[in-house]
Amino acid sequence: MVTANFLGQAELSENVALKALIVDDERCGRETLLNLCEADDSVEEVEVAESGATAIKMIRSSRPDLLLLDVELRDMTGFDVLRCLNLAGRPQVVMVTTHEKHAVEAFRFGAIDCLAKPVRADRFASAIERVRERQESACAATICDDAAAGSPKRIATHATRGTSPARLVGENSHRLYFLAVDDVDYIEAYGNYVLIHVGQQKYVRRDTIKRLASELRDAEFEWIRRSTLINLARVAFAERLGEGALAFTLISGTRLVSRTRIRLEVTHGRLL
Repeated sequence: MVTANFLGQAELSENVALKALIVDDERCGRETLLNLCEADDSVEEVEVAESGATAIKMIRSSRPDLLLLDVELRDMTGFDVLRCLNLAGRPQVVMVTTHEKHAVEAFRFGAIDCLAKPVRADRFASAIERVRERQESACAATICDDAAAGSPKRIATHATRGTSPARLVGENSHRLYFLAVDDVDYIEAYGNYVLIHVGQQKYVRRDTIKRLASELRDAEFEWIRRSTLINLARVAFAERLGEGALAFTLISGTRLVSRTRIRLEVTHGRLL
């Protein structure tokens, strides 16, 4: 954990107790999520909203840490709820849906996870663990900033890196896969889509390479061509070619050649 040098575990755990808001217009769905929340020690307080409009008011007034948000509500969609919220004050979001097709859009809206109904206990626990990790990073940065004013730059760097998504949703053979960003070798543009390469497998995602470049900057993804992003953490070694170009050999054995002049800044591990 990034903050291990600054905080004891007891203090950190105390700061990550979650206040959750469940938003679902179906009683069965609400009760399932409520029972799961009450059984999880990470969730300290739970509130319930049965409509999008009510949820927006409650979010603005009570400031929950976690939003368990159903995609389909009687007055609006869960995505409409998110559009009405200021990004700066928005809680961490876990979307809930009966249709897997909503998963891609959920992640575009910045959701940490997307749970399929009926929600299983193991999937719920996995989502909460990811929420806790994000919350721990945020709490640690705040506490360290107050306690160690001499190292704000170091803390800010860790906090910024936490903004990159942990997973990307890609499609292969009409199935959606939740791909760990750390496992992705490279991403290339493919018309109105992108292709995500993980080893020998390819996954399609409706997205732009430019948007992903911005989103994944803190996860060590860099441009090597106008249409290709490479994960530097998956590079085994690089070779210098003529005119400033580089040939990258990935851990998977794939070899990619840059099409433009690149300067490798070894100190920071960045391509310039």
